[in-house]
Amino acid sequence: MRAADAEPLLDAVRAHADRVLRAGRGRWGRRDSELFVDALEVATDEPPRWHHPADGRELILSNLANQQDLLRLLAGLTALTQDSRYAAAAHAAVAEAFARATDESGLPYWGGHAAFDLATGTPFTMEGFHELKSHYPFYDLLWAVDPAATRRLIETFWNRHVLNWGNLDMNRHGTFGPAPPVPVPWTRPQILAPVFFVGEGLSFKNTGSDLFFAAAHLGRLAGEPGPLHWAVRLIRRYEETRDPRSGLTGYQYSQIAHDRAAAQFGPEFGDRAREHTMLDRTRAERVYGTIALCQLGLAEMIGGSLGQQLGTSITEDLLAFARHAYEPASNQVRAVLRDGTRLAPEDVRRPGYYVPENLAPYPAGPVLFWAYAKALRLSGDSRCEPVVAAMARGLGWGGLFHGGATGPASGGDPFTLLALLELHRRSGADHFLGAAMAVGRGILRDRYVHGMFVERPNQRFARLGSAEPLALLHLVAALRGAERDVVPPQYAGKKYFTAHWWQKGRTSDYLEWF
Repeated sequence: MRAADAEPLLDAVRAHADRVLRAGRGRWGRRDSELFVDALEVATDEPPRWHHPADGRELILSNLANQQDLLRLLAGLTALTQDSRYAAAAHAAVAEAFARATDESGLPYWGGHAAFDLATGTPFTMEGFHELKSHYPFYDLLWAVDPAATRRLIETFWNRHVLNWGNLDMNRHGTFGPAPPVPVPWTRPQILAPVFFVGEGLSFKNTGSDLFFAAAHLGRLAGEPGPLHWAVRLIRRYEETRDPRSGLTGYQYSQIAHDRAAAQFGPEFGDRAREHTMLDRTRAERVYGTIALCQLGLAEMIGGSLGQQLGTSITEDLLAFARHAYEPASNQVRAVLRDGTRLAPEDVRRPGYYVPENLAPYPAGPVLFWAYAKALRLSGDSRCEPVVAAMARGLGWGGLFHGGATGPASGGDPFTLLALLELHRRSGADHFLGAAMAVGRGILRDRYVHGMFVERPNQRFARLGSAEPLALLHLVAALRGAERDVVPPQYAGKKYFTAHWWQKGRTSDYLEWF
């Protein structure tokens, strides 16, 4: 591979970013606004329109949580091209969000149930809920813009979502509004109860991972041990769910009084079937894909003996999941209980929270492939290699570990690209970089339309914070032989917004127009 191979990729990424800067801000409400709209119609540069449930007026939403890959892209473009416009735009958007689109407590109007209406300059929320679930903000940029506001955001995030500091009972939903005087979170005492206590909230790991991601970054950025200490405490709560026989960990460490899994599966499985033991497709892909990548990234960031311990722990989780749930010959994953018992659609014998299709076998996709590839690079554990090789075969890269770079004819995927870059970074072998280049060309062919990146063909709106251009920028850096991490680290973070079920018009971005 030569540095010249990077230029067509970089040209496309810059064209996408230039269109975002030109058409994605300052056109609604305040003309001097630096806040970005969430998406643009590919054909017209018009944003999606929402409708307010009270009076039906049009809303044009900006959700900074869903734009974190855009912010990373802009910072990375400046680092690679020395064109300061990109990083300056990211800096200005964050500064305005802190100034205009944040509540009295320091929480931005962002995430799963809140956004900022550019047309009126006012927030729009679903019942006043604050929610981050695997969003993984670009805290390095937030800190560079305003350290005090970033600290306040992270501390308020913990204070609003943690319900009991003794056992770390917490909930995915926090609240907006004035902040009452509360202690700094990191000074609180903790007396841990055993896991699987009956709690007031649901300790879902997608929210939990955003909490420990935030605290770990604050500890590093501020140079203080307290936030990192609490991040590790929260990580350990999930580690304490590990089944001693199977080695599998769960999606939550608490339970609710009326357990939904027990109601559906109790007669057949007894006390082995509880919400904290269920690893159906939705939960398993989060725990062993998206969240595993978050934890591996944190382990690398933290470094030293602690980082190694955290990385070893999540690698053992991944290996246990491969033993009990993964079928290498078919590249299929099975739903399981935490003790390793396999589940199937026919096990759903009563209506309820769990549906049959979520217990059906499913293919190991690009995010799982990336998680195992990253674990292989960071841990050096040879037990990961056959799993990575099997997933590569399942995705059409059968000769990858034998020097081959020929893959599927179509279907460029950003997370497959990032997995291949992990393998190249581990070994330095050119064929891994060649495979990544082939995927990059596939992304340009299949997902680059009229100067913008989309997530699937014929997509009407292009999400400004999509993963594709940032993944391509990582490939550009690798082709150029740039220094490690010149482009900000990428995560498989989620991007979504959900309003009321009775919302007039669209109720969810990820279901209706992305």
